[in-house]
Amino acid sequence: MKSVLLYGCETWLVTNKIQHKIQTFVNRCLRYILRIWWPNIISNKDLWKVTGQEDINLEIRKRKFRWIGHTLRKEDGEIPKGALLWNPQENRKRGRPRNSWRRSVIKEAGRSWNELRFLAADRQVERTHRQPMFLEETMDSIIIIIIIIIIIIIIIIIIIIIKTNPATSYIK
Repeated sequence: MKSVLLYGCETWLVTNKIQHKIQTFVNRCLRYILRIWWPNIISNKDLWKVTGQEDINLEIRKRKFRWIGHTLRKEDGEIPKGALLWNPQENRKRGRPRNSWRRSVIKEAGRSWNELRFLAADRQVERTHRQPMFLEETMDSIIIIIIIIIIIIIIIIIIIIIKTNPATSYIK
């Protein structure tokens, strides 16, 4: 359901109103799936923890920056890259939103467009640029890997002790 809802979100100019409506819909669906109705209440953050979901704004930002990096690494002359790099010089006409998609991306990233292009050119640099936004996920993964390595080492030590102990020589 979520993948259909967020299809093409990389190219949206996401306003607070749109983000709030999408998040409300997702939360309502999650509550329906878990059968949580009034008077039983649960906070949104607890709901996200129980279901393993995250804030919809984070999901959209992840997808947007992944798509920008992918598109900027394309060969010169490809249509998606040309469209992304196109910069009209006129003022926006009367009645049009003042904020454009590119301006929203620059604001979200906190960097200039040229810096984003430079970061996207090297995929490894782009990944390290994205890492601070999702540091908690990375730390959780590292902790799990360390715990698994410690358990494997303990099992190896136990096997060595059992094999070297003459009282348990029947195990070979």
